Amino acid sequence: MNNELKTDYKNSLDFWNSAYKKESQDNSFENNQNWKELAPSEKFIKALSIFSNCEKVLDYGCGNGWGSIIMANLGCKHITAVDLVKNAINSTLSNIKFYNSEKSIEASLINAEWLQKEETNKYDGFFCSNVIDVVPEEIANNILKEAARVVKPNSNLIISLNFYLDTNKPSSRPYELKNNNYIYREGILRMVTRTDQEWNSIFSEYFNVEKLVHFSWPGEPIETRRLFYLKNRK
Repeated sequence: MNNELKTDYKNSLDFWNSAYKKESQDNSFENNQNWKELAPSEKFIKALSIFSNCEKVLDYGCGNGWGSIIMANLGCKHITAVDLVKNAINSTLSNIKFYNSEKSIEASLINAEWLQKEETNKYDGFFCSNVIDVVPEEIANNILKEAARVVKPNSNLIISLNFYLDTNKPSSRPYELKNNNYIYREGILRMVTRTDQEWNSIFSEYFNVEKLVHFSWPGEPIETRRLFYLKNRK
């Protein structure tokens, strides 16, 4: 990864750190008394239920911990929730306490090398939401390669991605395009846009792609976001 992308990646982490600090100040989780309301779509509840009987699941890039809390309430025995952003972990720790999930969820701030040091075949499930497609390609590929190593053979993975932005069409959101598919807003790397087929090809290098489900966040009229169901190879 060249120095420009390294700088862009650091700036992106700083952006998300600020975003989670603002979120923690808003105490948004207190408006969601029911843990099911944490999911951006009911399709997430169905997707995460695949981990209900798992002993150890890794929530990589956990953000505010909403996915971990849902998995814990669905019956997953233990979730390791990690993020590279300090305020995300602070928010996660506060939220798992609010939902009385401390016994099931272990939240930790990590660095970029953490996943490489995890034991092989340690986890029997892997969840990752809006991470793989917001980081430089080299980092995304390394996360996928290491996920295939630390997850037990024939175990399930759920990876959630943003929508595909066709850069050949006009967009209502101003952005700067670099390297053909790197989307920047106000100088911050916000997304690496790829089609469903392109992501399918990338995931197929490491996993068996079981299915793809499209969903939308509340208020979005069209289901364009992606949930990939993957199976680690035997």
